[in-house]
Amino acid sequence: MLKMGCSHYQFVRLRPAIMEDLEEMLNIERSSFGDESYQKELIEQLLSDKEFHNAIVEVEDVKVGYATFFEDARKKRARLITIAVMPEYRNRGLAKALLAFLQKEMGRLRLGIVSLEVGTSNVPATNLYLSLGFRIKGTIPNYYGKGKDALYMERSIDRA
Repeated sequence: MLKMGCSHYQFVRLRPAIMEDLEEMLNIERSSFGDESYQKELIEQLLSDKEFHNAIVEVEDVKVGYATFFEDARKKRARLITIAVMPEYRNRGLAKALLAFLQKEMGRLRLGIVSLEVGTSNVPATNLYLSLGFRIKGTIPNYYGKGKDALYMERSIDRA
């Protein structure tokens, strides 16, 4: 668990997500992705499968964001599955904090590369990932459905 203050909030806490966070994670998911949200069963799987690592961020004791990565221990790689922050809490450094928290876990697990996919139309997320050292490796046509391409991005994992 990591407690921190930031310029926007008095108290921010980052910690691993647990099954008891399921309903709040569903609310975060729905507020972030609407009709394209993960269903409850998938989030339950993310929380129960040991190859998925989840983090949640709380602001003033309110759960406002979460992120998940998949650990491929055999290949020493991680894949960012999702990151979601409630719209009213965006642009305040919480997504960066979630990714930094997960990256520490990736480093602890001695993983070397983290990858992700992001919609080509999602410029704010793409800019966030670029600012964190991710590099665009290619485009995946129709990844999110017909005419909805994704960028494939990667970066090395810091082990410090």
